Amino acid sequence: MYIVCFLQLIVGLYGFSDDQERAHFGMWPMFASPVLMAADLRSIKNSSKALLQNKNILDINQDPLGKHFENEGK
Repeated sequence: MYIVCFLQLIVGLYGFSDDQERAHFGMWPMFASPVLMAADLRSIKNSSKALLQNKNILDINQDPLGKHFENEGK
């Protein structure tokens, strides 16, 4: 069994493309990880800010059961 923990979201850092940020942030809610940002939220680009405020993604992460993704393809 593998345990994955997204300790910090790197959205808004390192010059990632919008696609790279979406891939990173899109995986984060599957693991029910806490939100810890490494970027200065005052200076990130607008597309990064919109991604971090995406209600659908945040709702998945904040599921009241707090269950993380489990791979069914053993």
